[in-house]
Amino acid sequence: MKIESHIIKQEDILNGKENEIKELQQVISQQKQIFRNHMSDFRIQKQQETYMAQVLDQKHKKASGTRRARSRQCSREK
Repeated sequence: MKIESHIIKQEDILNGKENEIKELQQVISQQKQIFRNHMSDFRIQKQQETYMAQVLDQKHKKASGTRRARSRQCSREK
């Protein structure tokens, strides 16, 4: 009887540990998915920032080219 009760206690402990492991695995899976989502959002944000920087750079180059052309035209008219 004593051995049987000891075995039952050990099985209960094992079952509890297995359940705890399953719960922790679920937490890890959720955290991995959250991390993937954050990384995806971060990549998208970086792409948007790069695109905006390129567009602003192009606009700046066009604007400075337009100013140069105007200043040349003004100096010719004088």
